[in-house]
Amino acid sequence: MEWKLILIFTSSSLIIKTSIMAKTETITEFWNKRAKTLVGKTIKEVRYMTDEEAEQFMWYKKPIVIIFTDGSYIIPQMDDEGNDGGAVYCSEDNLNFPTINVGS
Repeated sequence: MEWKLILIFTSSSLIIKTSIMAKTETITEFWNKRAKTLVGKTIKEVRYMTDEEAEQFMWYKKPIVIIFTDGSYIIPQMDDEGNDGGAVYCSEDNLNFPTINVGS
């Protein structure tokens, strides 16, 4: 295993990313391993985020929230930085769960 510390300087902030990756592991393989934490979970509830929850995230758009029986949850974001809520596509009937504006 190898520790990697990546410092990215931007005009407004310093972003520090750390990760543990095997030297032969690709980025996709690394994140696929973490995605497997979802395998076997049971969905307890699916609902749209409340206005209050969105305000805690400082978001203007409310996505769906998928809550599992173990208390963990998934909230889709518009990007990796969590700048706002994001939509979700479902293969069943080409169903799309859009975001809803706060206050709607």
